[in-house]
Amino acid sequence: MPVPLWLHLKLSGLNRPSALPERLTPVAGRTKPPIWVRLSGVSSLPHIEAVLQMLIGRLADRPFIVTGPATLLDRVALPRECHPFPDPPDTNADIHAALTVWAPDLVLLIGQDLPPALISGAHSHAIPIILVGGHHPRTAYAARLLRMVHTILTETTEENLHLIGLGAHPNRLIACGPLSLPPPPLSCSGKELVAMGDLLQNRPTWFATSVPEDEMDMVLEAHMQALRHAHRLLLFLAPDSSGDAVELAQRLTDEGWHVARRSLEGEPDPHTQVFIADDPDDYGLWYRLAPLSYIGGTFSGQSRAPRSPMEAAALGSAVLHGPDTGAFEAAYHELQAGQASKRLTSKDDLSEAVIDLLAPHRAAFLARNAWDVETAGAGAIEALIDAIHQALPAAP
Repeated sequence: MPVPLWLHLKLSGLNRPSALPERLTPVAGRTKPPIWVRLSGVSSLPHIEAVLQMLIGRLADRPFIVTGPATLLDRVALPRECHPFPDPPDTNADIHAALTVWAPDLVLLIGQDLPPALISGAHSHAIPIILVGGHHPRTAYAARLLRMVHTILTETTEENLHLIGLGAHPNRLIACGPLSLPPPPLSCSGKELVAMGDLLQNRPTWFATSVPEDEMDMVLEAHMQALRHAHRLLLFLAPDSSGDAVELAQRLTDEGWHVARRSLEGEPDPHTQVFIADDPDDYGLWYRLAPLSYIGGTFSGQSRAPRSPMEAAALGSAVLHGPDTGAFEAAYHELQAGQASKRLTSKDDLSEAVIDLLAPHRAAFLARNAWDVETAGAGAIEALIDAIHQALPAAP
C-alpha cells in the first residue's frame, strides 16, 4: 500500500507542523498508550482548555494526542501534556496509518462531527470511541456510525431521544449536562470578609456592577425606592470606571446621599447609604456580601468593562440584568434557562426587582439555581472521566 502523503512528509523530515509523531509511548515517564482527542466545532465549549487539563490531571499516566482543524488548534491554549496535530485526512488509508502509528487506547470525539473513517477504523481496531455531542442528522449513515460508538455523552434527555431515534443504543447514552468548567470564583481576603460582615451587622445590601453614566439615575432611583421598604439598605455601587469615583461621590453628596468611598474611607459607617466600590479588585468581596447584584450595562449596552453574570452566580449573589446581554449572551441564556436570573424589560423594573429580592428566600431561590447552572459542567466532567475509565482496556 502506498505511503500517504502526510506520513511520507513526516518520514522525510518535511512539513513538521502537520506531521505525525512516532509512537508516543513512553512520553515523559508515561508508560500507557495515548488517548486520541479529536476536536471539532467546539465553539460551544469555551472551557475546552480547562476540560483537557482536568482530564490530564485525572489520567496522569497517559499522554494525549489532540487533533483538529489547524485554525482551531491555533486558538486553543492546550496544556503542555497534549501533543497537538492537525487532523489527518479522514480516509481509510490515512486513519489506518494514524491508528497504527499512534496506537491509542481510546478515541474521544468532542464536537458535532462524525468522522466516518475514524469511527469505522477505530471500531475495526477494537479501540473504544467516546462521543461528546448529541446533535446529528437523521440519516442511516449516521445511525450506523453511532452504533459503533462505545459511549455518547449528551447535554439533555431530548438529545438522547433524538439519538435513539437514529438508532443509537439506549444503554450507551448518558445525559450529563454541558461539558464545561466554570472559571475559579473571584477571590477576596477571608479576614476582610469577616470584618466587613461584622461591621454591616446583617444590614441588607445589594450590588450594582460596572454601572455606566447612562444607567446611574436608574440605579439610584431603584435604591431610593427600595430604601422606603428597608431603611438600612446599603448599595455597593461600582462605576463603570474607577476614575469616575471622585466626581460620582461629589455628585451624590450634593444630591443628599450619605456616601463613602472604598478607596478613601475604606468601609461604610452605619449612616452610609451608597458605598462607592471603586477598586475593581474587590468584586469578589461585594458579590459575597450582597445577596443580589445588578449587572451594569445591560440596559444601555454602554459599559466599558462589562462583567460576566457568572461571577455573581459563582458567589451566591442573585443576578438582575436588562435585555442587552452583549458578549455574555450565552451565559445569560444559561441562567435564564435554569431560572437562575431575573431579566428586566424596562428601567422601572429594577426598583420592583430589588424590593422583591430583599426577601431572603426569593434571592436564595435565584442564587441556588445559579449555583446549579454554574457548576453543572463539573458533573459532566465526572461522567466523562467515569466513561473513559469504563471504556479503557483493563490492565493486564
